[in-house]
Formats: sequence, structure tokens, C-alpha cells
Amino acid sequence: WSAASLSEYLQLLYLNNMSLSGVAPGLDAPQLGQMMLLHQGELDVTEDQIATLSFGSDLLAHLLATMQQLLLGRTVPGLASRHGDKLVYYAGHDLNLYFLRNFLRLNWLTESWNSNEAMPGGMLQFELLSRP
Repeated sequence: WSAASLSEYLQLLYLNNMSLSGVAPGLDAPQLGQMMLLHQGELDVTEDQIATLSFGSDLLAHLLATMQQLLLGRTVPGLASRHGDKLVYYAGHDLNLYFLRNFLRLNWLTESWNSNEAMPGGMLQFELLSRP
């Protein structure tokens, strides 16, 4: 185990309503946030453009093709969704969010987490809107 993995494990325990004092005596939520910087540092590999292209491009291509099939009104081969679907859901890991963040040049700051940290259960939502 690395310190980064341990901090992520403690974060998941905390988010499942387990008492920090029971699993890590003396540790409070702000200190846990500081520990998560170790995990964030480990994920800095996603800031590398080559890694982003290698590991994030397939997901981005699927997202774009999904939007394209709705706009064109016909099913795009290779996708599990169909052009008439009202909702398409892609599930992944925090790394997937980081690669998309890098591709799309996004930044975020949540109230209780570190800058650009993908929190457990976090998501990106894309909507296609039209003008009447």
C-alpha cells in the first residue's frame, strides 16, 4: 500500500459514514482532505498529454459519437446506444474523469475536496440542447 492508496481508502470509509475516530484516531475531515493531495499527486499522470491521448481518446470518441447519432437521427455503428435514447450513461473511474478533464480543458473546485479532484460518485454531464 502507498500513502496515496491509504488516504483514498480512508476517504471511502469516511464517505460511507464510518467514524474517522474509529478508523484513524486523531484524523479529522480537513486533515483527510490534505492527505488526499497524495492521491491527487499520484493521479498527475493524467496531466500528461500522451497518456490522455492513449487512455482517454476512446471514451471521448464514444461520447462524441453518441451525441452525433442523436444530432444525425441515425444509429452510429459500434455504439450500444441508439439514436432515439433519451439517456445514455457511461460509468468509469476517477481516471476517466481526469482524462476527459484534460481533453476538454476543464477545471473544478468542490467545497470539501482539493482543486480538480474527482470525488467519489462524481460525474460529468453532457446535454444537447436545441433552440425552439
